[in-house]
Amino acid sequence: MTKHLLLVLSLGSLGSLAGCEKNLLANMDAGPDAAPTTDAPAACPAVTTTPLPAGHFKLYVNTEGVDIMKCSVDDARTNCSTLLPASATFPAFLPGDPNRQQLIDAIVVRVQDKLAPYSIDVVTTRPTSGEYTMAVLGGDSSLIGAGPGTFAIAPAACDFANHDRVSFEFDRGAAVSYNEYALSIVSDFGAIVGLAGTTTPGDCLCRFDGCGTALDPAICNFGSDATVTTMPQFSCGRTIQDEPLILANALGCR
Repeated sequence: MTKHLLLVLSLGSLGSLAGCEKNLLANMDAGPDAAPTTDAPAACPAVTTTPLPAGHFKLYVNTEGVDIMKCSVDDARTNCSTLLPASATFPAFLPGDPNRQQLIDAIVVRVQDKLAPYSIDVVTTRPTSGEYTMAVLGGDSSLIGAGPGTFAIAPAACDFANHDRVSFEFDRGAAVSYNEYALSIVSDFGAIVGLAGTTTPGDCLCRFDGCGTALDPAICNFGSDATVTTMPQFSCGRTIQDEPLILANALGCR
């Protein structure tokens, strides 16, 4: 079972992390999230229409390899990330695996199912215009200067002011299932749009060792009363977190 840790990181310290880390958040000057809009729903209703109505935002799952530049501001459109110690080339996800496309398809379906109520489309082709977040799949944690046990990293900013942030999931150094990849992408995306880290087992933002989720066939949940971490860097000024409400405020309903 994949461990989900919530750690205070500086880019200079990434290289010294021990090999037990699995899923990381990097602090991005976290502060209280913006107040909910007055007309925001308490939660978005479930969507069962097939195909899903088009969403307003896009999450691009990049599985084909990409050169990422170290930049001062995240920008998926120009392959810029604040999380790297230096610019790096990320290889394609699981190259040569005969089941590669089936695995990618299964991951995307899981992620989109979890985000279906919200106005966000999960795609594997880079959008040609507009803003989008990007989850890079492939390579290993040495590309971000972290130890060999690290599975993923995402910026944590407690808001969705930047719609073009970038997260990373690695296919080397950890034997994981498509559910675990999907769980990690969903968790990283939650952090990107303003959710705090939590200590509620099974919650999508529970990234500590011991925050186990029954990953097969289940996936994590967005809770309306998740208990937030006491680590101030990642609490976003909350003690209890209504995740469906925050997602609805950030993304809107589909």
